[in-house]
Order: sequence, then C-alpha cells, then structure tokens
Amino acid sequence: PAPSTAWYGLAFDNGRTEGMTALAATSTGLFRSTDGCRCWVKAIGLQGAADSDTVSIVLFHPAHAGEAFAAQGGKVFRSTDQGQHWLPVDDEGRGFSWPSSLFILPEAPERIFALFPRRGVLSNSVESYAGTAPLRSELAIVGSR
Repeated sequence: PAPSTAWYGLAFDNGRTEGMTALAATSTGLFRSTDGCRCWVKAIGLQGAADSDTVSIVLFHPAHAGEAFAAQGGKVFRSTDQGQHWLPVDDEGRGFSWPSSLFILPEAPERIFALFPRRGVLSNSVESYAGTAPLRSELAIVGSR
C-alpha cells in the first residue's frame, strides 16, 4: 500500500503451518501477504464493492484454517481460501449501518458476531463446509434472554 494509506486492521492465519498469510484492512482496499508482510498484493473480488473501497475490518477464524472475514462498503464478506476469493454474507434486515466490529468467541467458534451501530449484535453460523462457503450465509439479530 502507498505511504498515505490508512491501515485499519491486520490479521494472520495462524492455522496454517506453511507460508502464513496476512490480510490488511486499509483505506485503499484489502491487501494480502504470504511472505511475512514484506510484500503486499491487492486482494480483489470483494463482490458488490469496488476493490479500492475502504476495508474497515479483517479477521481470520481462530479455529478454521484459511477462513477469513472482512467488512467493506457496509457489507461483510467471507473467504475460505486465505483471502484469495470472497463471497458476501447475506445481511438482510440490518438496515443502512456498517459493522463496527467482527468477532468470533472461543466458546462459540461456529458463529461470527458483528456489531452494528444502532442495530446491535448480529450473528451468523460459520460452520466449516470442507473448505467451501455455505450455500446460504446470513447475519441474524442475536436475541437477548
């Protein structure tokens, strides 16, 4: 990324033993490194958003090697191949707010949680499908009981 690029997040795929991948969320898009962060390549294919749009959040799943999530253009995207290909997570019903945080709890590794301002916490199942994205993935409001 250019020196004027703002960096918003950095995530490492700790589940891989060979060639650790890093993803960087920046003001000019998502970048990927496979050489210890010496060289960065622009990640493309965040469907529904321009590749140069700000990526505000990025994280790797702590228990599913190669699985990553990123937020760009008000949408959440999922990759199951270390950030090489991305699919949008369906976000029906969340309104016009952007996620301010994404997180996976160690006690609930099968779910991703997204914090949306004025909407609350939304949740999604992130079951492993042999390295492929599920047929339907969506964020749903987490009920309080």
